This record gives sequence, structure tokens and C-alpha cells, in this order.
Amino acid sequence: MKDDFQVVKLRNLLLPSVIWLCLLLPACVFQAKSNPTQTHTTVGVARLPYIYIKAPPLAGFYVAPDGTPDGDGSWEKPWDLVSALGQPDAVRPGDTIWLRGGTYTGSFVSYLLGTEDAAITVRQYPGERATINGNLSVQHGWTTYWGFEMMNTDQTQYRINGLMTFAAHTKFINLIVHDNRGSGIGIWKESPDSEIYGCLIYNNGADKFDHGIYAQSRVGTQHILDNVLFNNSGHGIHGYSGQGQYIIGLDIQGNTSFNNGWSSPYASNILVGGDTPAERITLLENNTYYPNNDRLNVDLGYWTTANKDVMIKENYFVGGSPVFSFREWSQVDLTNNTLYGTDNLVSFPLPEGLDISSYQWDNNAYSDAGTSAPFSFRDQNFNFAEWQQATGLDHHSQYISGRPIGAKIFVRPNKYEPGRANIIVYNWDLTDTVNVDVSNVLKIGAPYEVRNAQDYFGKPVANGTYDGTPLHLPMRGLPPALADGGWVPKASVTGPEFNAFVLISR
Repeated sequence: MKDDFQVVKLRNLLLPSVIWLCLLLPACVFQAKSNPTQTHTTVGVARLPYIYIKAPPLAGFYVAPDGTPDGDGSWEKPWDLVSALGQPDAVRPGDTIWLRGGTYTGSFVSYLLGTEDAAITVRQYPGERATINGNLSVQHGWTTYWGFEMMNTDQTQYRINGLMTFAAHTKFINLIVHDNRGSGIGIWKESPDSEIYGCLIYNNGADKFDHGIYAQSRVGTQHILDNVLFNNSGHGIHGYSGQGQYIIGLDIQGNTSFNNGWSSPYASNILVGGDTPAERITLLENNTYYPNNDRLNVDLGYWTTANKDVMIKENYFVGGSPVFSFREWSQVDLTNNTLYGTDNLVSFPLPEGLDISSYQWDNNAYSDAGTSAPFSFRDQNFNFAEWQQATGLDHHSQYISGRPIGAKIFVRPNKYEPGRANIIVYNWDLTDTVNVDVSNVLKIGAPYEVRNAQDYFGKPVANGTYDGTPLHLPMRGLPPALADGGWVPKASVTGPEFNAFVLISR
């Protein structure tokens, strides 16, 4: 009896260890590789570089590239993506559908439908790299799409957007959307109160009509928040209305948009305007950058359309010519912004006879290193004092002739993923490295990585365990990732003057 008891005891001790070993072994054996198109098999999945899978499986349903319609959505018997997006009977509001690592090829339509209190979430499984090689159209609302990669290597497709939503209350969170032959994300008037948050959007488009984000709205508000957009063929953020269309209610906050518009000298980092009046427009705490003067940076208003109300506050606009173009608006709050350039800073082609005395346009900071008359008003160029007198604006604003000094650093914590943040650096002294305080993002002892936003899947530029001291980030030797497919010109290196990073802690 005693011997039998010892055997049972030993078995009870060893069994949990064996189970955990079986769960953890795949994570230890199959290390991440840099190829984003590794296909899911029974022996390994595509993983994010330097990040490993968690075990045991998380609650929810599962999809895999080798999943089938006959699966039950479990870890062992995952669905294919088409079946999962059709909302099987087992999927209810509030559920999460996890995308296992690997590549899902094709055009997909989501018919998932959540509720106001319980959205359905489609999310990349932690530590793995799930890639949709094609496009995705969202038809039903109260759904969230989170963390996976969207691209399209099919060069026969022309002007096919990567992501489109035609459903209210849709959220796109922390996606990587690149190399699509149309706009990266289209968010239309049929999708009120939707949100694009924390996404990296780059190398999208085949001509000037394709943009990083193409947004329209009629009721409610479209929220475009904390995204990083660069090297798209048309505009970075494009809020535009043709005849019969609307841009009423755009909330554009915390975005970083730079080096967009490679297909056209008329493209810009941010455009809001069109053939119908824009209304309820907000630009708050956005950053933009162009390294030269060959295109317009930020453009608010379009041709001769009389727009309604706009708020532009606490933005940091750098480069281009003009840095900022502003047309006809009836109600304006334009305060506490910073503009720097080496040519035209502000272009304001206001029609004669319009009264702008009610504008709140003040407490801004301007600097220019290229011309003594960087302000244009009604097609006349002025220095700063002449601009103030001619317009009656900027009574308490400041103007400095010359280039800024030091470094201007923005750290924007991610509201959905603790330990994650976008880091934006304007390195005016052109130093090799900069020190970045991330104490509002990381806790002491947290493991972290910092990735070059322009080469997100490349090797981290910094990693370690956070000890409370500033991170030392390189500003040189950070080329952007090459475009997939060859139709996008090779992007210029923005460092050491400017770089964008993504901080991640797992």
C-alpha cells in the first residue's frame, strides 16, 4: 500500500509539469523569423520578432490559415477566416476571435455583429504574426479589429483598399496596414462613430487618389487617433467630400503623418476639405514632417467652399511649403500650435469682404529658417509684424527667425495596450542619439522593445528591462522598410532630424 501511495503521489506531482511542458515547448522551439508570410502548420506559426507565444490558450475562438469550415473554433480545431467572419452560431456579442500566426490570402467580408455593450473582437493572438494578404470589408457594426497585419501582394489589383468599413461603431486598433494598391483604410459615412487607433499605415496606394486614411462622415463622429502614417501615394489623412458626400464630424488627434504623397506634388500629410462644407472638424496634438519644400504639409479647406467650424490646437507642423494652408471657415479656434519651415509658413487665400474678427487665432509659435516674409494673406507675402497687422490675428503669438534647437519629443501612451506608446522625435541638433523619458508608460522591471516605426518588423533599436532611466534611442542608420511589390519608390531616410518609434512591453 505504501508503495502504491508513493506511485500515485509521484504521478500527481509530475503530471502538471508534463502538461505545462507540452504547452510551452512550441514557444521555446519555434523562434520568430523575419519572413511575414510563413504559413500556419501543425508544427509552427509565424511569430513576431523577439516576442513569444503565451500559454495556455486564451479564452475565445480560434482561426488559422489551415482552419476549416468544419472546425469548432477551438485551439485544436480552428475555423478558416471566411467561416469565422460569417459569425458561426457559437459566436456571441462580447466574444473574441483570435487569429493564429500565418498568412490569410484573399478578399474577406466581415458579417460579425456585436452590440453596444458587447463588441465582437477579431484580434491577433499574442506573440504571433497574423497577416491578411488581400483586403477586408466590414459590413456589420459594433466590432473591433486588433493588432494584425494587412497587405496585398497581388499587383494585378488596382485601387483596392486594404480595409473598408460600412458599419457603425467599428474599431481598427494597432493594425499594421501597408503595401495595398489603394488606400490603406477607408472609413465612410455609412460607419458613424467609428475609430482608427494606433495603426501603422504606410506604402499604400498606386496614384494620387489613394491615401493612408480616406475618411468621410455625415452623422456622429469619426475618430482618427494616434496613428503613424508615412510614404502613402496620396495624402496621409484625407478627409474629403465630393458632390453628394459629407465630412461632418472628424476627430483627428495625436496622429503622426510624414513623407506622404510620393505620387503627386499636390498631396499633403493632412487634408480636410471638399466640394461640400466641412463641419465639426478637430485637429488636436498631431505631428507632421516633410524634409523639404516640394509639397504642401497641412491643408484645411478646399478651393472656394465655405466651411463651417474647425478647432486646430496644440499641433506640431514641420516642413513643406506652405507648412499650413487655410481657406474659408466661419468659426475658428486655432491656438497653441507650432509651425516650422524654410519657406512659406502660412497660406491664407481668404476672399475679400469676409470678416474674420471672430477668429480665435492666437498663442501660436512660428519659426522659419529660409525667408523673411513667410506669411501669405490674400496672395501677398508678409513678415510676421505685417501679417499681424493685415489679418488682425496672432496678437500674442511668437515668431523666431531661424532653426529650432534641442529636441522636441512626444511620448503618447497607447490607451488599449498598457506598456505601449508611440514616440516621435524632432532632433533639431542632429545628434546621433536622444534620451527619452518613458516613465509614464513603463513600470520598473518591465521588459521592453523599441521598434523603428518605419521598419516595424525589423530588429528592435533598443530593448531591455526598464530601470527608470531614460531610453537612449538612435537617430541615424534607420532606413525605412522597402515596399513589397516594387511599385512604391524607395522612401528617403528621415533621420537624424526626425524619427518615429513604437515602444512595446509584454
